[in-house]
Amino acid sequence: MITEACRTVNRVCRRWRDGVTEARQILSPVLCLCLVFLLSYIAVQRAGSIFTGGSTSETNTTSRPVERPVISSNADELEIALAKASMPNKTLIMTVANRAWMEPNGLVDLLLESFRIGEGTQDLLDYLLIVALDEKAFNRCKEIHPHCYDLRTEGVDFSGEKFFMTEDYLKITRRKIEFLKDVVEHGFSFVFTDADVIWLRNPFRRFSTEADFQISCDTCDYDPTDLRNLPNTGFAFVRSNQQAINLYNLWYNSTQRYPGKHDQDVFNQMKFSKEFNDTGIKLLFLDAAYFSGFCDTRATLEYVCTMHANCCKGLKAKTDDLRATIEDWMLFRLDVTRRSEMHWRSRDECRRSLHI
Repeated sequence: MITEACRTVNRVCRRWRDGVTEARQILSPVLCLCLVFLLSYIAVQRAGSIFTGGSTSETNTTSRPVERPVISSNADELEIALAKASMPNKTLIMTVANRAWMEPNGLVDLLLESFRIGEGTQDLLDYLLIVALDEKAFNRCKEIHPHCYDLRTEGVDFSGEKFFMTEDYLKITRRKIEFLKDVVEHGFSFVFTDADVIWLRNPFRRFSTEADFQISCDTCDYDPTDLRNLPNTGFAFVRSNQQAINLYNLWYNSTQRYPGKHDQDVFNQMKFSKEFNDTGIKLLFLDAAYFSGFCDTRATLEYVCTMHANCCKGLKAKTDDLRATIEDWMLFRLDVTRRSEMHWRSRDECRRSLHI
């Protein structure tokens, strides 16, 4: 479909060049490229597919109603929200957002856009739950997405931009761990994705069936079971079982034990402890070739599933460079003949943000 779009645009461009002098002066390669983007965007939106677990086959959901778990009569508000967003096997995708991240053309909008233009990711939007940390975030979520959950905390304002390692930032990370603990205790498995992660390919095919807890890395230099890998808690796949419940109980309690450290540092501390081993959790670090970020430049356009704006400070820098990443992806999808030559552009805004 993308090839047809390119041919259509080429025909339009030729007719305009041959027929109208003014059009020849005005029309530029940039405009043609914009038209290609528009037509290919529509084509990609129609080509989404979903993998719902258990095998590597894909199931197209566009021709049938989305199936959901049955909601019990005594379900609480959280369980109802989880069930409405989850797959039949009680697995869903979740992100947490406040007002600053939910601004138009901001991080959450880029996340949603990436689902729409990724390979096999469009239908996954049916299973994405946006967890809003404040009233304005919740209200905007309801305007742009069908599955929203209100996680406002009385007496705490989570709405503004929270800079890394500030007191409010640490409060958000602790609240996130407490919430995810509630989710696994309700019997739901999930992929947690930070709002500054974009999805370019369906990641479910890359998850192991053997692990309880699979987490991305800032740096993964060792084998996927080696605890020396440096985890990034912004992307993880968690199976709901007793081991996961044990882990989240330990993790939440450890945030009290290590004041002044965010959830990622706490996880990095506790993963070497006897208590961590006693949880019985089967931990696996995700391959950075598929689950990548700005900290690690080894992932290629040919294989990447997700891209995280880690090693980056500030909403503007994250947003600008993630938007550039989406543009790189679209060019890769369009230009089939030059794919082997194409690479990510430099993340200039994020690189500068680390030296301000």
